Amino acid sequence: MDYDYIIVGSGPSGCVAASRLVRDHGAKVLMLEAGPRNNHPLLKMPAGFIKMLTGSKYLTFQETIPQPQLNGRVHQVPQGQVLGGGSTVNAMVYMRGRPSDYDQWNKAGGAVGWGWDDLLPHYIRQERNQSLADPAHGIDGPMSVSNAAHICEMSDLFVKSMQKMGHPLRSDFNAGTQTGVGSLQFTPSNGNAAVPLRHFWSRSC
Repeated sequence: MDYDYIIVGSGPSGCVAASRLVRDHGAKVLMLEAGPRNNHPLLKMPAGFIKMLTGSKYLTFQETIPQPQLNGRVHQVPQGQVLGGGSTVNAMVYMRGRPSDYDQWNKAGGAVGWGWDDLLPHYIRQERNQSLADPAHGIDGPMSVSNAAHICEMSDLFVKSMQKMGHPLRSDFNAGTQTGVGSLQFTPSNGNAAVPLRHFWSRSC
């Protein structure tokens, strides 16, 4: 069979790209994924990724070159190898990078459109956010982003304690500023996958 497009990787970006090519352009799309189906029970539990970090067919561990800023140490970067890609094995957290990361990539690549301002419209377009509808978030896209359906008391205590220590409360870690403490958003629809601790703490480096 002939295909108009071949997409390698079945993570959220690949799935959104395939969906739009088929829906909007009637294209014939082949999506390739090196890993198996995402039907293991641990893949449906946000905390299940901890078990996979000790070794799993659903993850590959890429290794960086020695990093001067880490005194020559190397760093392992786990990558999803399963239908759904990284979104299946990252505790279902929805987290963009920092604007400075994208801008540095863009600069290193010769300003070819990988900066924060270049990519933000694409993030907005793919997102169907449960509660955020400001200039940094979308509500009509194909990818569900939702709040936690349940936040345990320990998470609330953690967030309050960090504020007492002087860290600002952050209600949105994906709008461009990540310094602070608060609750994350997730990719399950309506936050239906519960996990005991649903918080994030970041400080500028």
